[in-house]
Amino acid sequence: MAKKKEDEEKPDSVIPFIIAFAIVSVIAVATGWFISSGQLAAVPEKQLAEMDNTKKEEKAKKDEADEKKVSQPGNQVVKLAPIIVKLVGGLNTWLRIELVVIANQDSDLESAGKKELIANDITAFLRTLSLNQISSPSGYLHLKEDLLDRANLSTAGNALDVLIVTMVTE
Repeated sequence: MAKKKEDEEKPDSVIPFIIAFAIVSVIAVATGWFISSGQLAAVPEKQLAEMDNTKKEEKAKKDEADEKKVSQPGNQVVKLAPIIVKLVGGLNTWLRIELVVIANQDSDLESAGKKELIANDITAFLRTLSLNQISSPSGYLHLKEDLLDRANLSTAGNALDVLIVTMVTE
């Protein structure tokens, strides 16, 4: 008889555990909500709006400066021949990229020798990349910055920007 009473009490012991778990969960959620709402209320909406406006203004100023630098009349626009390289890490991962270099008006990049020098330097750099390095949006931006750095090295600092016309991986 004693064994039957113990067996009957075991299922009843689960219900208080579930109730206690639910109460603790509700308390945790409520505490988190109150803390987060208090932190958000600590920063006034006007201050948040001002911070957003200053960030937008700084970005607009930077974009204008870049546009002025690149879009000056007389800047040279040099289209390089398509570059095809095998990327590191994959068995058959190839990259085909077409680039345009925008340079100062004083530089002479139209000659075949200068174009070839820039293309060879960029090709050597691209051979060191893996697909993982360029597959994300931030990877694309880093690639663009690295290509501009390489173009500046090849042109003695005359490259203003490098535009990626097409980029295909296989």
